Amino acid sequence: EIDITFHVRQVQCGELEETYGTGATVWPASMVLLKYMENIATNRQLNNCGDCKGFFEGKTVADLGSGTGLTSVAAALFGASLIICSDGCELVVDLARDNLNYACKGLQQIVQGQRREGFGQDDGEQHEFDQQSSLEAANFWIGKSEIRARKYLWGDGSIISELDNFGDKDKQYSLSKGNILESSSKTTKSGEELKAMSLSQHHFDIILVSDCVLPKLYPIGPLVDAIDELSGPNTLSLLSYEQRYYPEFDPKEEFCRLATLRNLVVRTVPQDELDPIYSAEDIEIWEVR
Repeated sequence: EIDITFHVRQVQCGELEETYGTGATVWPASMVLLKYMENIATNRQLNNCGDCKGFFEGKTVADLGSGTGLTSVAAALFGASLIICSDGCELVVDLARDNLNYACKGLQQIVQGQRREGFGQDDGEQHEFDQQSSLEAANFWIGKSEIRARKYLWGDGSIISELDNFGDKDKQYSLSKGNILESSSKTTKSGEELKAMSLSQHHFDIILVSDCVLPKLYPIGPLVDAIDELSGPNTLSLLSYEQRYYPEFDPKEEFCRLATLRNLVVRTVPQDELDPIYSAEDIEIWEVR
């Protein structure tokens, strides 16, 4: 077992200067989510994986409102195959790209040299970042884990297409509603209709959301729409939520109400399943299915 350390750059007062919003800071709820990810990646009693390699191993991950990219890097270290590191602010996406570039350069050799159990398996294949390419066009690699930084406005459908050009389509993503080949064989559909149907049936295995249930700044409805849009029948969404007063309604109750309308079930993770150090009474982890 080895300890892996990496760093991300933050921008002080980014939210006060109305440039980066809140995305340029690593907030406490991000650390609580990160340590919970580590717990379920390495604790088989929590992740229900039995003898499998790890909870994140080989999974596709959508990181919404990813900010500095902290949880995206962690998902790669835990063995996810594809991570979409997304934010709605272009400046924050650029910051995440800088952090991903820096982290991947520093972690690539460590990960290729020694993977601890629960952090994925490496077959020795190397992926090098082309220094001549712009960071905007680059994808980043940690071992066999690919990270892509993208601007994504919640619910706009743009990052679903990232699954189209990722490996063997038949193996890398699932169909959320039936079998498209069976359904299309019964009736004649145009190419555009089949494409639209295919896109509507893609989904990510895991969705990460860190400290984004904040109605003072971000409407809750579009976030729930995004989770619903990116989810399939087996998708698990992990959200960290810091309790903050909001005069118009209780943010947690409103999130749960909107989630129920979309047939999503919200579970609050018990405190005893969180990290004993990186936890707080006013920060919760939710699992949404």
